[in-house]
Amino acid sequence: MSTTANLFGTIRRLVRNRRAQREHQATIRAISALPPETLKDIGWPGAYEGRMTRRH
Repeated sequence: MSTTANLFGTIRRLVRNRRAQREHQATIRAISALPPETLKDIGWPGAYEGRMTRRH
């Protein structure tokens, strides 16, 4: 593979990862803005934090 192809592949991957991070943060903000009763019903943030701890 050429150096140019590698460079463009790397840039595409970085852009894709950054987009996923922004979407993830937007989702967290949206969920966190829900009323406390709803957050309790869905187990937020406890269930999410536990899941993230196991992932990393």
